[in-house]
Amino acid sequence: MPTRVINPDGGGHFVVNRYGALNIELTGVHLACVEEFTIDSDGEWGERVDNRISLYRTSSGKYVLAYSGDSRNDWGTVHDSPEDVTNALFDRNDFLGELEKLLLREAALRDAQIAPFSRVDLRSDDIRELALSVASASQNVDVSTLYEHLRRIEQNLETDPGQAIGSAKELLETVASQILDHFGQNAQQTPDMPKLMSSAFSELLSKVVDQVRA
Repeated sequence: MPTRVINPDGGGHFVVNRYGALNIELTGVHLACVEEFTIDSDGEWGERVDNRISLYRTSSGKYVLAYSGDSRNDWGTVHDSPEDVTNALFDRNDFLGELEKLLLREAALRDAQIAPFSRVDLRSDDIRELALSVASASQNVDVSTLYEHLRRIEQNLETDPGQAIGSAKELLETVASQILDHFGQNAQQTPDMPKLMSSAFSELLSKVVDQVRA
C-alpha cells in the first residue's frame, strides 16, 4: 500500500485518543505524521486512509504515538524515550514496517534524539536487540557529524563510488576518534588510521574486560 508524509501542524496543544478515549491533553511539538492510503481505479490518490501514525514530543520530554485510520481504532501510547518509541513500532515478529520506518525518518528531521533510531531499518529488521543497541550506542557520539558522513556516502554511492569510499573512511575515523575522546584519550596523538582504529578497539575491549571482571 502506498505511503505518504503529512506535514505536521507544529507545536502547541494537542489531544490524543488513548484506547478509544480522549484522555490525553498535552502541549509539545508534532514531530511527524505518515499514512498509508488507497489508490483508486484511475491511479489517483483515494479517499480512504487505511493507517495513520503521528508522533509528538511533549513539553515534559515524553513521546506520544497516535494511531488512526480505517483499519484501526483511534488510540495513543505515551513513551519515555526514543528507544521506547522504536520498540513500540516493531510488530509481533520484531519487524519494522515501511510506514514505521518513514515515521522515524521524518521525526528525525525535528528531533535529534530520534535520529539514531531512524536508521534501525536497513537490513537488520529481524535482529531487533542488535539494531536497537547500535542505535543506542550512537547516542554517545556526535550524531550530526555521523549523519553528515552518511549523507555524503549515500549521495555518492551510485555516482562517485571513490568519493563514497573516502567518506566511509572519514566516518570510521570520526567514530574511532570520538570513542577515544569519550574515554578521555587524545585521538590527535594517533593520526594514522590503522593505529587509530586499533586504539579505539583496544579501548573498547578493555572496558568490556573491566565490566566482566567487575
